[in-house]
Amino acid sequence: MKNKLYLLCILTFVLLSCGGGTATDTPVDPARPSNTSCIAGTVTSFSAVRSTNAFPNLTFAQPLAMIPAPSGNTLYVVERGGTIQAFNNDPIVTTTTEFGNISARVSTSGEGGLLGMAFDPDFATNGYVYLSYTASAGGSAIVSRISRFQTNASRTAIIPTSEEILLSIAQPYTNHNGGQIAFDSNGHLFIGLGDGGSGNDPDQNGQDLSTLLGAMLRIDPGTPDAIRGLPYSIPASNPFSGNNSCANGGCPEIYAWGLRNPWRWSFDRKTNQLWVGDVGQSNREEVNLIEVGKNFGWGCYEGTRFNTSYGGTCPNNLVHEPPVHEYPRTDGSSITGGYIYRGSNIPSLIGNYIFTDYGSGTIWALSDPYNNPQRTTLVAFSGGGISSMAEDAGGELYIINIFTGQIDKLEPDPGSAPTPPFAAQLSHTGCADSSDPKLGSSGMIPYELNAPLWSDAATKQRWLALPDNTTIDIDASLDWNFPIGSVLRKDFYLNGQIVETRLFARHTDGSWAGYSYEWNATQTDATLLDVGKTVNINGQDWSYPSQAQCLQCHTSAAGRTLGPETAQLNRDITDPSDGSSQINQLTYLDTLGMFTSSIGAPASLPKLTEYNDMLAQPADIARSYLHSNCSHCHRTGGPIQSNMDLHYAVSVPAMNVCDASPTFGNTLGATVLFSPNNTSDSIIYQRMRMQAATARMPPIGTAIEDPQGLQFMSDWITSVAVCP
Repeated sequence: MKNKLYLLCILTFVLLSCGGGTATDTPVDPARPSNTSCIAGTVTSFSAVRSTNAFPNLTFAQPLAMIPAPSGNTLYVVERGGTIQAFNNDPIVTTTTEFGNISARVSTSGEGGLLGMAFDPDFATNGYVYLSYTASAGGSAIVSRISRFQTNASRTAIIPTSEEILLSIAQPYTNHNGGQIAFDSNGHLFIGLGDGGSGNDPDQNGQDLSTLLGAMLRIDPGTPDAIRGLPYSIPASNPFSGNNSCANGGCPEIYAWGLRNPWRWSFDRKTNQLWVGDVGQSNREEVNLIEVGKNFGWGCYEGTRFNTSYGGTCPNNLVHEPPVHEYPRTDGSSITGGYIYRGSNIPSLIGNYIFTDYGSGTIWALSDPYNNPQRTTLVAFSGGGISSMAEDAGGELYIINIFTGQIDKLEPDPGSAPTPPFAAQLSHTGCADSSDPKLGSSGMIPYELNAPLWSDAATKQRWLALPDNTTIDIDASLDWNFPIGSVLRKDFYLNGQIVETRLFARHTDGSWAGYSYEWNATQTDATLLDVGKTVNINGQDWSYPSQAQCLQCHTSAAGRTLGPETAQLNRDITDPSDGSSQINQLTYLDTLGMFTSSIGAPASLPKLTEYNDMLAQPADIARSYLHSNCSHCHRTGGPIQSNMDLHYAVSVPAMNVCDASPTFGNTLGATVLFSPNNTSDSIIYQRMRMQAATARMPPIGTAIEDPQGLQFMSDWITSVAVCP
């Protein structure tokens, strides 16, 4: 049977998943098959986007922001005059409850008002709420305040008399106050402040490190600093954290500077990275990815352009961090920063930065913002007044209009015709053999893995396809960066019956997207699904993922592609050039010219342990399993707010699991992540046993316990006497 399969491989340039062993012969260099059919083009949405009134029975008085409750379904709208309204996130809601009212101390002079609000990370315990507002400083002068308030015992209202002022910053003018505040996932409070106002930064605050104006600040309000006499402490990684005050060469509170008016900004809930819409002067509006210690150039620069209207002196050593994206005043007049979309209702927008403009009212999407940002229009408004965007607990996005007092929601347009980027039938995609769609097309190259992902007992076949004359770059971590147009295909078989084919494609804008095809009962073709679903197949529930679910596992931290990486493909296969001898798979792909640079000697490269390796140590097998099944989320830079790192390359102590308490409390009766010689007290093991999707790990794509994986983990845990 193997000989017949390999004969088919030779005739169609398709290497089926066969073989294993040790290389014995010098291979004949094969020719790389030409791929002109299986190529990812322009990504398109399954439906267009529209903006509709989210709460038609509610209106607000000059709303400036909306934030979700730390838990539950409540939303809070911040009104400029000094009030905060709470209501249930339900389109039929008819009433609001006043959560806070500090209007007696708020000045709405110029661009002032109640500008921002943030819940303490431990709100459920301490009841703290932080407010950012402007207050009168006598005459027409105003001052920006960052204050902490206590709430009542039921956590339903702010106590106005409980105010503790953390920061008070004099404003030289009444515009460019910034004012938004928010906590990042590390519990640090970020504060955005404008340059103090007027035009072209006459006080030169943007480049002055001895003032808090024109900067993004970061503090830890949970710990007072007795040495400095401050009601908060300074994170050690702030660029000037060693200074006692602003007079010592840089304010210790500064995180980044050179900003004109960071009016609205947000943290990517997956990466904790900070995205800011910095309002321009007269030429450019900016989208900035804010990183610690960076200078964003204002007022010497407006976007990428030197500001010829600036009257100040620019530092001789100015290193200007350019914006990720900028647009001219012909497109809008005042950027309203938005969010990296992490919801589920609009799968095609996942990972896009969504933002808008106060003047034009246009809503844009910036695709692949971290790598190759491209701007497209989502919704074109006829009028302006969008003061803010908002994100609810599920990551869905809202539009807040200060003029109308209305809150709209972005959602798919059901009236739009679906326009998927691949054909509705797998046989017509160009990624299937014309005579048998169960096989990849002639330009696709099969590959095998050392440690496959568990997929509810399914067996799998895998292919990859690159456009002709393109190659794979391998980064320092030995992850593979596929060129634009690449497509990965994976087929799933249950008891010998093919049930699903998934295509994972890198489109022309640089973004990745997943597509699921459901096979028909006669096994002749498969149909593209536009939503996820679960089907019972011979008594087993099988889940077809949605596009959003694909990207929840194919994380940016893991480079989007999961299986194709050096350690996974570093294995011996039967050489397709002769169908009998053995060759290392990486060497074979190298001879095809698949890599930008030669892969080198496979023996010097990392290799995940194969599950059937009888001579391998229990730790090596278990760690290979965890890498394949869990590390795409649980790794440095991953989307999970946890210190656990399950990447195969880190040391065991650096995994942060042995005798380590869970980040979010105890669960399942177990007390630590990994307890030596004790599976009952090891959360990692217990989470793999759970049947409920909300408790099981991994949480997506599996519904059946993996007995082999559990044995791997049990063997490792019981082989460890004490933590290293």
